[in-house]
Parts: sequence; structure tokens; C-alpha cells
Amino acid sequence: MKIYINATGPDQVGGYFTYITNLVVGLALIDSKNSYCVYCNGKIYNELKNLDKNFKVIKSPFYHQFNIIRFFWMQLILPFILLYRRIDILFSPLNAAPLVLKFFNVKSAMVIHSNLPWTNPRYLPYGSIKSFIIKILKELSLKCSDVILCVSQSAKKELVHYTNIDSHKVHAIHLGFDEKIIEDSINNSNKYLLYVANSAIYHNHLNLLTAFNLFIQDNHTAYDLYLVMDIVDKNQYKKISHMIQKLKIAHYIKIIPPLDKKKLYEFYNNAVLYIFPSLAETFGMTTLEAMAHGTPVICSNVSAMPEVNGDAAIYFNPLDPMDISDKIKLVIKDKNICDRLIINGFERVRNFTWHKTAEKTVALFQSMAVD
Repeated sequence: MKIYINATGPDQVGGYFTYITNLVVGLALIDSKNSYCVYCNGKIYNELKNLDKNFKVIKSPFYHQFNIIRFFWMQLILPFILLYRRIDILFSPLNAAPLVLKFFNVKSAMVIHSNLPWTNPRYLPYGSIKSFIIKILKELSLKCSDVILCVSQSAKKELVHYTNIDSHKVHAIHLGFDEKIIEDSINNSNKYLLYVANSAIYHNHLNLLTAFNLFIQDNHTAYDLYLVMDIVDKNQYKKISHMIQKLKIAHYIKIIPPLDKKKLYEFYNNAVLYIFPSLAETFGMTTLEAMAHGTPVICSNVSAMPEVNGDAAIYFNPLDPMDISDKIKLVIKDKNICDRLIINGFERVRNFTWHKTAEKTVALFQSMAVD
């Protein structure tokens, strides 16, 4: 089979970068039968350009960094490229696919990373009109694709429930994890709690700040809260800053811009506790990253978090700051619970490998060829 991967996307290191680079490398390691053409940009191209044999990696022009240009290229030009190259399957790993492939005799597999347009559109940082347009375009992509991939069973159930799409065309394949980063935690004199998430509303920083304030008011003033944050929603970031000033906890809060992997892993490694209070996740990789560095994890009890983290986390109601604060104190005070979370965390991350993700993805491609 000839498989075309439209890997153009955000030109920055983040969740999508982690997904597509690790998946494609995994495919290259296990699949020598099918031929692949990977069309990608910027940092993704630099990460994948040395693949050889049955993988042809093509760099997109610089103007593909703009969302609107990528969209029209995908809808109006890509289908003819696929026809010219005699492609059997188009793999679209970033929430959208061409709407006319049914007329080009090319099968389409699309990955949905976020269900927010259907479950909680108010959490999107686009405004109501743009959020509605995004929802409509994604629904059209769903209808025009032969196969839809979600990154957890929870995400699959949500998508089927809210869109009424045929459940037989929706498949759940977990993300993978790089076992090479697993290492023992390092005791550090800086006692800080850590949260890694951008400033989007659904990452729930305001309730976390309220909970942290309750925590330090209970004589836990030796601890700080480090927020590694990409400011994707400026209005929400203003609210976060205002909340910090209102609660008078600026002395305890450190906001850190996005970090490269090496530096980020140091922050995981030295944290006393990792907190993940997100209101909606289809997977959530950062809890696994914290576990891999021997850091105990507490997280929300909603969406995909229990499915991904299993018995390796303590759960709380993300809408209840008192519950969040109580769970922080529970892990901080009880060494037995803390040690159990660390041990379970090391075991948990080994359930998720990019090798498994790649194997299941190839199997899906093969099943599409048979249908």
C-alpha cells in the first residue's frame, strides 16, 4: 500500500509534535512492507528527515505555518496530489481531513485529539463563531473519513455520543511513551508542586490556585507552585494573573515559559508532587511524564484521566478546590501513599509504548485495505 501522512501542523514542540514524530518513527521501525510519504513542516521535518527505505519525507513550504493556508491546501490541492501519486490511504493526524476524498477513490483515516468542540465549546479560546465553524468542519471531516482514531476509550465514547457517528468506524489507540526517560526521582531542597499546561480555560488554573491558597493557609508555607505554561489564551492568562494577586500568593507562584525536553524533565524530576486538574482530556501525557521521573501524581477524576493513570494517581473533583487541597495534603503528609504512587507510576508508564501504538495503527491500515 501507498500511505500518505499529512503531518503539517503547529511548528512547535508540544503534544502534536510528540505524537506525530514518535508515531512515524515507530512505523518506520516495524513496517517495511508499505511505502509512506510524510509531508511535514519545520521542527517535525527536522525530526523525521533522516528516515529512509520505504519512507519519503517531504518538507512543506514556510507559508504552511499559517492555519488558513494549510486548510485550503488540504481541501483543494492535496486530493490531486494523492491522485497523482496513486495513494491508497491518507492518514490525517490532526483533527481534519479533505472533504472530497470519496470522489478520488482514496481512503481516509483521521485522528481526533480533542472533543472540546462537542463536549465543552466554551473552553475553546476562539470565541463562539469560530468555535462553531471548527465544529462544523470537523463533523464534515468525520463523515468523509473511512476510519477515525481516538487516543482513548473515553474519548471514543464521548465522540460517538456527541456526534452520533457510526461507532464501528471509530477506533481507540492509546498514545505511547518513551521508556528511556524513566529514572529515579531526585530529592531537591526546593519544595515545589508542578503543573505543565497551557493557559486554556479547561486546564483549570483558577481552581488550582484557589486550592493551593487553601493548602498554604494550612501552615504549608514551605511549598511553592510552579506552572510551566504556554500562553495560548491571553484573556485567560490575565485572569490567572489577577487571581494570583487577589489571593496574595505571588510569592509562592512561579510561572515558567515552555521548556525543552531536557529542562522540563529536570522540573519533573525535582518536583515534590505533580498536579493535573484539567477539566477535559482525551489522554493527558504529562501525568505519565511525571510518573516516569518518580514524581507522585494527583489528578482530576473526569474524562480519560482514570483510564490513563489507573492506580498510579490519587483523584480529586477538579471543580472543588477544597478536595484538591485535601489530596495535596494527603500525599505530602503520608509517605506510604507517596511511595506507593511512585512505584505504581513506574509500572503504569510501561503499559504505554510507541511500539504498541505503531503496531495497532499499521493493523488499522491493513484492515482498511481489506474493506
